[in-house]
Amino acid sequence: GTWSPALNNTTTTTYTFTPTAGQCATTTTLTITVNPTPVLTVSCGVSTASSVTFNWNSIADATSYSYSYSVDGGPAVTGSLSNATTTFTINSLAAGQNVSITITPVGSLCGQPATSNCVSSNCPTPIVDTVGNISACSNATISAINFTSPSAGVTFTWTNTNTLIGLGTSGVGNIPSFTAANVATQQVATIAVTANDGACSGPSMFFTITVNPNVTPTFAAVSPICSGATLSSLPTTSTNGINGTWSPALNNTTTTIYTFTPTAG
Repeated sequence: GTWSPALNNTTTTTYTFTPTAGQCATTTTLTITVNPTPVLTVSCGVSTASSVTFNWNSIADATSYSYSYSVDGGPAVTGSLSNATTTFTINSLAAGQNVSITITPVGSLCGQPATSNCVSSNCPTPIVDTVGNISACSNATISAINFTSPSAGVTFTWTNTNTLIGLGTSGVGNIPSFTAANVATQQVATIAVTANDGACSGPSMFFTITVNPNVTPTFAAVSPICSGATLSSLPTTSTNGINGTWSPALNNTTTTIYTFTPTAG
């Protein structure tokens, strides 16, 4: 006998068998099921200067996925992922490295492997412009510290090694104005600032904030004089090394209380 229609390997089809005449046989049918071939597509996800991520669509009858990847044509790295996994990140890369990966749907009747190539970001390193060291007295107001960078579109993060100056341990963006702590001894904090452009982070820029305790100037007592007698000029440097000025002007005719004002800084 003969079969009809012609074989078709792209769709489920019912075929009819027609016996050759003279055999006293009847026709019969046979259905061949052709499952559609699921298409696995692997694409690049987020890439940074040190990692690439691959994404793919789920294959319904896959029991798991196997992977094989190489970096810049190097030796293959293989492994297995659960059937619920549709993303995979490869870390510890250098900027600009090419990663080629093949994902295979394990256990799928018709699913086929798929390959993709992704490149880790090769971006210029963002930097932070230098900020000079800062010194302030206890309880003084320290102005906001605004960070800048020659790199466009960056964000800044900073850390502080010494919260005793009156500033928190870390932050994002600029450092707002704050009041220096009232300290009994000098406190020095190192501030580290890093710029990030969304793909790459640059080297940290460092500066210090020093908070000094307030010191009371001391002077030797001035002996009493008679009205109109010569009154020597008052020293402009205290016995503990603080420079400044006196007010009001000296008066040798009446008892006067004089105020010493330390030089700023």
